[in-house]
Formats: sequence, structure tokens, C-alpha cells
Amino acid sequence: MFKKIITSLNFFVFAGAANAEFLEYKPMPMFGQCTETAPYVLMLETEYGEQAVLEGNGFIQLLGRDPATEMNSIANGYMTISTNFDTGTFTVSITFADGMSCLLIDGTEFVPFGSQLDN
Repeated sequence: MFKKIITSLNFFVFAGAANAEFLEYKPMPMFGQCTETAPYVLMLETEYGEQAVLEGNGFIQLLGRDPATEMNSIANGYMTISTNFDTGTFTVSITFADGMSCLLIDGTEFVPFGSQLDN
């Protein structure tokens, strides 16, 4: 499993480096609110009625680091997208091995991709 993570990480870093000549990256500080996972998931369920609908391994570039030159500039965790289909609220989170989860994005009007094009 560790080999798969390293392979995935190498692909991510080198794919990003290969495409870097075509893209102009601009740093944008992002703030994630982090807390222990169990109470965080309980809060999403009780206060917002959200349930996990998508999940997978996730990678985040750490602020102030250059992924082309530093392997430790990427933090990996388990990404989860949860939603309440009735209200349309959604949350994108990442959970790390130490048991901490960070809210990365939350919002409203969550719908299947392309469904707004039908209107």
C-alpha cells in the first residue's frame, strides 16, 4: 500500500511539473478549519444532515513550498465529499492519519454535474 501511495505521489508531482510550463500558477492562501474527525463528522450529520457521497485519497500542497523541488511539500490524506441532497449543502474535507479532519470547502446548491445545463 505504501508503494501505491509513493507511486501516486510521484505521478502527481511529476505530472504537475510536466504541465507547469503550460500553466501559470498563482499562489492563493487557503484556510482549512481542522478538528478531531469523530465530532466533526457527527456535526456534519446532526447540524447539516450531510452524509459522505464520494471519497478517495487526496493530496494537498502545503503553503510556501515548491512541489517540484521538495517531496515533503505534499500532504496526503483521505478526501471526503458529503452532502445533504434535500437542502443542497455540501462539504469537502480531508482526514489525516493523525485523526484530524480539515474542512476545505463548504457550500450550497449541490447538484449532479451538468444538471444546471438542463434549465
